[in-house]
Amino acid sequence: MSEQERRSYQRFRLNYPFSLSCIGKDGELLEFHKSRILDAGAGGMRVEVPGGKSLTKGSELVLHCLPYQDNGFDMKSYPVAVHVEVVWNEPVSQEVGFAYRL
Repeated sequence: MSEQERRSYQRFRLNYPFSLSCIGKDGELLEFHKSRILDAGAGGMRVEVPGGKSLTKGSELVLHCLPYQDNGFDMKSYPVAVHVEVVWNEPVSQEVGFAYRL
């Protein structure tokens, strides 16, 4: 593991487009974005979220992830609910770091 790498687990590069619905603790839909998972590992994932500026550090969310293709949603798939916490948000690159939560 290099000195610059802070994680103790391997991350896998991805290029996975999906529909990201951010659900608050009360079940209310907070945001909806066409997004892209850039990489993921055992502890979290880095996601490109255009327009996700309001995803603030420390926010706990449930992401409902549904595969997305250029011609629309993959209607043969079911959304996957992922409980996460926003650990960083970089508005310039439109990238957000999520840590998995139980």
